[in-house]
Amino acid sequence: MLSKHDNLKPFLIEEVSRATCSTVFFLTSGFFWFCVFFMPVSASDYPEDHGQTASPGHPGKIILQGKVQHLQRLPALDEGLCSGANFDERALGKARYASNWFKIPAWFAGTFQSEQSKVVSIFDYATGRSIKSDQTIVSVGQEQHGHQRDAHGDIWHFYVESGTSASDQPGYRTYNTIDWYGPEVVLPTRVVMRVMATSLVVDKASGTIIDSYRREDIKTYEPLSKDTVQVSYTSKNFDSRGNPRDLQTGVSIHRRIAPFAAVDSAGSNDYRAMFCDYLISRHLDSLLPLSGKP
Repeated sequence: MLSKHDNLKPFLIEEVSRATCSTVFFLTSGFFWFCVFFMPVSASDYPEDHGQTASPGHPGKIILQGKVQHLQRLPALDEGLCSGANFDERALGKARYASNWFKIPAWFAGTFQSEQSKVVSIFDYATGRSIKSDQTIVSVGQEQHGHQRDAHGDIWHFYVESGTSASDQPGYRTYNTIDWYGPEVVLPTRVVMRVMATSLVVDKASGTIIDSYRREDIKTYEPLSKDTVQVSYTSKNFDSRGNPRDLQTGVSIHRRIAPFAAVDSAGSNDYRAMFCDYLISRHLDSLLPLSGKP
């Protein structure tokens, strides 16, 4: 599925790698939504007087200035992924792998926890009506930002892969696939991320897809204090034909519960060695940690 939509392909930033994410499921409107939280690229990598933004019509195409906007439409899903079709997990495609390092600002390093989010408004495209909301949604999850520190003291994060995950509810299962993700704006006090995802709701008894939709999230991260980050978001939902359904806005608070701690290895990943290899490959030898220098 990912390879069939070229305009949703992830992008690469010279000298700075893509952002990473951790996932949280929360319940709203009878369905589990797949929420993705991202970590930013360090603002020090760009000129202080210009934000980096992506073109609204071409997510991931970086331009120097501009307003971050939602796409008007998305490509239609394949017929085999639409409501009424028999679900075949093979149709989801293979997971997309990425292995990139990127710097994160100090206010985003460490382990953060969120417990709830607040829905501010919902706009219905079918009726043209906008509804103000004060609904609080349970959204419990943790995010760990940062794996290594370079010779200058800056913190870097490594992202391994993205793909499809599933969540079970009584009578149905929801499959969520990340189609695209990346930074849109990077400023010293503000980071904006965009994520595009596809969700399929499958009836457990019959194996039939009962709903399929896509979502585009734009999330703005801003530090409120040393250990607190506010995340303001807009989430635009599209039907299987790519037509917009609704636009939801909201806000959540993430609190740091542990400071940054370097992760030299985990499982089969030797992050220390991988980080040094990355810096050398980008001719950033001056940033090598002392133990990593030849």
